[in-house]
Amino acid sequence: MEVTALSDKRPAKGWSPRVVAIWNWKNELPAAFPEEIFYGKLPGRLAMLMSLEHLREVHYPRAHKELAQCSVLARRVYELVRREPQTTAQLRKALVNPGIVTKAMVDRAVTELQGR
Repeated sequence: MEVTALSDKRPAKGWSPRVVAIWNWKNELPAAFPEEIFYGKLPGRLAMLMSLEHLREVHYPRAHKELAQCSVLARRVYELVRREPQTTAQLRKALVNPGIVTKAMVDRAVTELQGR
């Protein structure tokens, strides 16, 4: 967040202008420039925006692991997305099974794939 000139001063209620802008950018930029910008999570759950060029040339070679090395749930997420792109909310709806698979488990599986 340090790369913006926006204030990080938090108002009495809500988020700072910097956090609001970045939260919006994480959705808006990949939607507006899907062939140029990738949003995902780094290992450790840190959010990231990067150019697809950086993803291909730097991040992917460093972070990639074979799908077989991912968790069973991450592989299930992969198969759903491979067949048809879906939002995280759609993935949760398809995979959450009370008492067996929780929202948090699905979110971790999505993050695992995004970071790898």
